[in-house]
Amino acid sequence: MADGAHLSVPKATKYVIKSELTNAQQSKLQELINRTDAIQDHEVTPDQDNMLKITNEARKLTLDMRLFSNNYSADDSTKLNQVADNVYRIWKRTTKVKGTQIIFSDLGTPKAGQFDVYNELKKLLVVKGIPVREIAFMHQASNDEARVQLERKVNAGDIRVLIGSTQKGGTGLNVQTRMKAAHHLDVPWRPSDIIQRNGRLIRQGNMFRYVEIYHYITTGSFDNYLWQIQENKLKYITQIMTSHSPIRAMHDVDSQTMTASDFKAIATQNPYLKLKMKVDNDLTLLVNQKHAFDRNYREDVRTYERSKVEAPVLAKDIKRLKEDIATTKPFKHSLLATDIVFNNGQVFKSSREANKKLFFAIRAAAFAGAGHTGNKPIAKIANLSIEAGYNMTSKITTGTYGLHTCATIFLVGKGSYPLRVDLTDFLHLNYALRIRNYVVNLPGLLKSWEYNYNKKQNIIKQGVGTSTFAKLTNIQYLSEKKKILDPLIAGDAKVEKITAQITKFENEWATSHPDFAEKANKAKEKVEAVKYNNDPNDYDDSLFEDLESKAEEKADTKSIAKVEIPTSTKSALKKPVAKTNKSDSNKVTVTLTKSTEHYEEINLFSFDYSKDKKISTEDKKPSSVSAKPKQLSLF
Repeated sequence: MADGAHLSVPKATKYVIKSELTNAQQSKLQELINRTDAIQDHEVTPDQDNMLKITNEARKLTLDMRLFSNNYSADDSTKLNQVADNVYRIWKRTTKVKGTQIIFSDLGTPKAGQFDVYNELKKLLVVKGIPVREIAFMHQASNDEARVQLERKVNAGDIRVLIGSTQKGGTGLNVQTRMKAAHHLDVPWRPSDIIQRNGRLIRQGNMFRYVEIYHYITTGSFDNYLWQIQENKLKYITQIMTSHSPIRAMHDVDSQTMTASDFKAIATQNPYLKLKMKVDNDLTLLVNQKHAFDRNYREDVRTYERSKVEAPVLAKDIKRLKEDIATTKPFKHSLLATDIVFNNGQVFKSSREANKKLFFAIRAAAFAGAGHTGNKPIAKIANLSIEAGYNMTSKITTGTYGLHTCATIFLVGKGSYPLRVDLTDFLHLNYALRIRNYVVNLPGLLKSWEYNYNKKQNIIKQGVGTSTFAKLTNIQYLSEKKKILDPLIAGDAKVEKITAQITKFENEWATSHPDFAEKANKAKEKVEAVKYNNDPNDYDDSLFEDLESKAEEKADTKSIAKVEIPTSTKSALKKPVAKTNKSDSNKVTVTLTKSTEHYEEINLFSFDYSKDKKISTEDKKPSSVSAKPKQLSLF
């Protein structure tokens, strides 16, 4: 929507900052594995230990070991130090324009008498040199007034580091004016939470052209599993929300509680866990698509059969309606509600009297009883007969003021045209006028009937199509693969054994399904677009020119000092950005042109877990011409 309206919305570059498990984390992970074995072997009862409890502890393990006990030290976890380093680096880099940052963590929120991530991170940032007055917690804004003041201070650059949870800052927080970076310390429960978190800076009104999003991942831990679950959830949601292959029902995918086999596969860094999750997810999606296809096919068959029966009948009705329109045409422009002629030749000059006469005639016919079958003429208008009769199905309806007594009358010529009337209060319902309008609007009824007739003819012409689901072979392939993979993962089989079994299956399947294998090979050859950036020192701090002055105006308030940006700085920001490779011992400055190719829009969950490689000064090239790195595995 923003693109269509040409709004100034920044482009996001996503970074993955990984950390390895420390000795303390590995020991805790082994403890969780032993507890998992005990649960799997039914050595403990659910009230003593369960996978939900282990799952929650596994999430804490990836963030900071001090969340378990004060017996652990800062050296037993590395994630917070990585966050502090990146936050300080960006804080220092954007000092001239007072760039702000937001840090999200749903774990380790402040609690009295306990270690918490928020205050520890604040302490690390202050030690590095960020003034304590420039750091704030979202939950400190306890009411609407305090929240507004917090937003103003962040937008003015007085507060430059904001720390909080998804609940406190994921939605409704307007702090985008100077927001340069977002840091995700943990994985929230829903894909929408990630979108809302990132929405604090990827939105109109941000002065930066490019913003940065950091994800902190502890390899070989629960982080990998959670990101894969998020990706699976997003695929489900996309299937439901899209108009392509819509799914009306789905299984619950909200649970992030691991099974025992999943946990052990993660702990041992089994590379086939991701394959198992992918097979499960793809198979479920395909099965849901097949159910939707079968349901739509059955409905198409019913529609086709109905159309074959109804189209000839409708053609005859259209022919009769055309004849009746020709009969009533002379009266179209002069017809009045008082032109109704009753059976005894009586005509009323007042529509009120005509309504009264119609009311008693229709009611008498409608309540005559089941023994009086068929309709009988009660009046005429424009060469059409007005007929009424006993009709039990239309006696009582629910109206605006309760139950209403209704009946159906018919205007009869060559054809028969129903009109429902309300018999509850004839003094305020103009039956005569409704009948007159119905006659005048018969051409409109003809258009409706012709449209329906053409629609039915098209359905008959197109037929019902094939009854075979196009991806049935894919379902068979994934089902067979799942039968092999699941018991191997559950049985904690060695990687070599799983590799041999999967390779054997793939070879046998390729032999028996050559066409399927050819399509799979072509799919593998497709080159994926760049979906990540693995060099945090590759940045662009340029501003939107039209928002630079607005940002200054917002800062000019009574309580907040205006941020002054020197003219030389403004002009420098409008020029091509000088980018520095800070990983080299000798700083090498390379002037780059703005290139949106390097910062293209990317998927939420496409991350690179490869080790960062230092870029030599000789090989450093502008990003607009640099080679695109390959998309790597989640694990």
